[in-house]
Amino acid sequence: MTSSNFGIRLATVLKKEPFADKGINDAYKATVVLEDKTKRMALVKKINFDEVIRELFSACLGMKLELPIPSQFLVWDGEMKSILYGCEFVNYPNYMNAFTAKGTTIEAGYKALKAWKGWCSTVAFDELIINKDRHLGNILWGGEDNFYLIDHGRTFGEPSWLERQNRLIDIYKKVLKPSAKELEDAIRNCQKKAEKFPKDIGKRSLEEFANLSIEPILLNQLRREAEKLTKILDESFEKLPDQLSSHLPSGEFGPLFADDDNEPKVS
Repeated sequence: MTSSNFGIRLATVLKKEPFADKGINDAYKATVVLEDKTKRMALVKKINFDEVIRELFSACLGMKLELPIPSQFLVWDGEMKSILYGCEFVNYPNYMNAFTAKGTTIEAGYKALKAWKGWCSTVAFDELIINKDRHLGNILWGGEDNFYLIDHGRTFGEPSWLERQNRLIDIYKKVLKPSAKELEDAIRNCQKKAEKFPKDIGKRSLEEFANLSIEPILLNQLRREAEKLTKILDESFEKLPDQLSSHLPSGEFGPLFADDDNEPKVS
């Protein structure tokens, strides 16, 4: 069996390991063996198959945008006789635990996160994939600029009962209470990042899903669901400028970009 090129690897559980993080439901740590016989430590999640596909597809997109996302695994658990989602285990604390352990206030902690060079790209990425569940518990931090983004199952409009939101922007507004100019500048910078996102990443990701050597029935199911996500992604690209603009208070700002030759226009 062969894996695709963007980071999804086929893996089999060898040994389940103790895992102390009680905040992650239906997850366990495991030593897995890949198709090339190498071993990795993985975090394996017992989630429904639609969510597995959203996790993998979102990770593919994020990797193509050069965001820090752990290697992704499609995992066979022989004990459970199930296909599960997995990612490479990153031994970093989540960002919330990291800064609270140091006695840092949430204001100082989020100010440091906002200063991360990947903040704007992550905000734009979350808006693009309609990520409803970004929070400080699914950003891992190893100090300085060593961040990893995890947990992308609640994306592409799911779950339907959860309201659409961009939680990095929401936290920024609530915790740091930026001025009107600071907020406008932050959204402006996020939109600049979004404009550089290649519009064909959905198509290229879909093609790479087809490269997985797995049972035809499972492969067809993966491709069908990934095709649905690709269509949603294409629609999201069209709406991305307006969706980012929507985080500005209505009526308080003029056009997001000034009418000058150095700034792109937003229709």
